[in-house]
Amino acid sequence: LIVVDTNPCMKPYLEEKLHQHKQANLLRYIQSSAEDLSSVKNNSVDAVISTLVLCSTDDNSKVISEIKRVLVPGGRFLCLEHVASEFGTVTHLAQTLLRFPFKYVIATGCDMKRRIWEDIESEAFSEFKYEKLYVYSMRSIPLIYINPYMMGVARK
Repeated sequence: LIVVDTNPCMKPYLEEKLHQHKQANLLRYIQSSAEDLSSVKNNSVDAVISTLVLCSTDDNSKVISEIKRVLVPGGRFLCLEHVASEFGTVTHLAQTLLRFPFKYVIATGCDMKRRIWEDIESEAFSEFKYEKLYVYSMRSIPLIYINPYMMGVARK
């Protein structure tokens, strides 16, 4: 297991989870942005798992290119991201109106209006499949803004 995280405050959570799951073998912890995986060798990783990362990176094409570089041939990139809603929907309007206050004040850089599936498709993986998921809760009206999610799997 190689973990890359830009936020040093997340390391204690990682350590707690590793303590709970003894079977996980941490090979390396890298404090870095996702755009810079230079310390990971080419064609050396079987799978990359990204959860709610591509919505807040500065350069998705660089991140996805780095992911493809480190994956072994046939390796998989699995991701779960919140993405832009369809144009003309109430959710799209909410994402548009709340985009900058949410991105910079609440969500530490998360931009939910990104069409991340297009970024991944442009990297020309040998295979890429995704689906959009919707999560709703009556107790949490703001969830409308963070829908839909995209769950995808790309193969090098």
